[in-house]
Amino acid sequence: MNDQGAGLARVGALLADASRSAMLLRLMDGRAYTAGELARAAGIAASTATHHLERLEAAGLLAAHRQGRNRYLRIANEEIASFLEQALAMHAGLSVRPIATPCPRHLREARLCYNHLAGAAGVHMLAAGLAAGIFVENAGALRCGENAAPLLRELCIEKPSSQGRYCLDWSERRFHLAGPLASELLHAMLEQRWLLRGEHRQLLLTEKGRRAMRRWFAGAVTAP
Repeated sequence: MNDQGAGLARVGALLADASRSAMLLRLMDGRAYTAGELARAAGIAASTATHHLERLEAAGLLAAHRQGRNRYLRIANEEIASFLEQALAMHAGLSVRPIATPCPRHLREARLCYNHLAGAAGVHMLAAGLAAGIFVENAGALRCGENAAPLLRELCIEKPSSQGRYCLDWSERRFHLAGPLASELLHAMLEQRWLLRGEHRQLLLTEKGRRAMRRWFAGAVTAP
């Protein structure tokens, strides 16, 4: 058997286990979860889940992201997700328990994450901005792309910071924009009253802000 065939056999053996398949099925929503959360989703002990997840990570199916005290796991990339989507279709009858977010509903749509926009609005802004060329990535770093110029003019930003980075969102479990660039955008959005400060960390999207988000980032932002 050649190396490619042996590799495929190893992946097939990993997917043959119902607990591993259940955890991968949960991760197919595009979010990142802790080992404990995935253990509960599969209905297995945390120690058992950790062992399974280590094998899936070693095989290149999962990628880890550490943020603060937590270590999150997600599908490694879109190519792996596409392969798994087809392979896991054979396990459509698997029982996967829902994972509840600890984030209060009033903070889900928009909130402060230190000094940048988080929540559904922040996640949507980054994903749509990357797709539209407003943001571009280079070796994991983020900056404004060529298509960002009209947006920056509307926000009265003459010379944006060249630095931005990914930050895993607490409630959405997808990435939003962080770093100096994100702070600059947040300050401008507050100045232009796209956003208003609520209580504690809550941010409120104004009607002006919702129209702007629809215009620049292809769609309304609504937390589930």
